[in-house]
Amino acid sequence: MTTLEIILLTMLIFVTALYVYSKFWKGKTLKTLVDDVIEDSKGTLNEIGNAVVKVKDIILDKNFRDAIKKFVLEIEEKNIILKENNELFLTGEEKKKEVFNKIRLWILNLTGSTVNALDFVDENENKINLLIEEYVEFMNIIKDKHIS
Repeated sequence: MTTLEIILLTMLIFVTALYVYSKFWKGKTLKTLVDDVIEDSKGTLNEIGNAVVKVKDIILDKNFRDAIKKFVLEIEEKNIILKENNELFLTGEEKKKEVFNKIRLWILNLTGSTVNALDFVDENENKINLLIEEYVEFMNIIKDKHIS
């Protein structure tokens, strides 16, 4: 054991002893003490579970934003190539539909379920639209600055 592990173990034992002493200090029986500890543990586990869900949401949100950005950039690059070759290129709504299709495919690959992919996209359609518009707007600003 390293010194840090020994210090942490000592602190854990001390905090646990204080916790148990505080429960006994109130004149509770051993059964009541055990019930209190179980209730406290359940509450703590619920809080930890909520924190984990929030962290997962934040991570998913970041991955989700990054994926949408990547899809918008891919479609824009593809469109630029099509324009340069005087071929048919996608309009604004067609681009959005293509991004939505890529998102569905991405979610399908993550979850392995077509139903989950469709449900996720349907539930988050407004958020997806806002993110697409945000990135397209940003890219248009960059283009305008680059052309000027």
